[in-house]
Amino acid sequence: MRFKEGVSAILGADLETSKTNPLTGWDAVVNSGVKPQTRAKFVKVPHHGSKTGHHPKFWSDLAEENPVGILTEFSSHSLPLERDIDRLKSLTSELYCTTVPKVKIPKRDKTIEKTMNNVVRTRRVLSASSLGRVTLRIGERGTYEVDLSPHSFKL
Repeated sequence: MRFKEGVSAILGADLETSKTNPLTGWDAVVNSGVKPQTRAKFVKVPHHGSKTGHHPKFWSDLAEENPVGILTEFSSHSLPLERDIDRLKSLTSELYCTTVPKVKIPKRDKTIEKTMNNVVRTRRVLSASSLGRVTLRIGERGTYEVDLSPHSFKL
């Protein structure tokens, strides 16, 4: 995605790396002869920041050094992991997340806990109001502003 002269973004989506087929996923993108010539100043981090979406050439060949990163959480798989966040913070100048960290399930009376454990396999706290967004506004000469909703944050 191209914004202003010389300012680009990569929307990383759900592409993954593959140990068995180097012609798919991020390997196919980074080894392509038709990839963009400009490096991205802004990166929507692939695959919720997980290691399966990480490819070193994505960061060295497609993104500027220390780009601004935007990350989305995938709570049913507990992504991103803390080590993923640490890795991403070392690769970006700023890292934003669209959702507040997971909320722990509140402790209840032992009888209720026992019943819940017999009835459901997994459970988590859900709140529609906890969904967030990160908005980037690109100004002249590549300057930018970041607008965070109440439930998004800078890591």
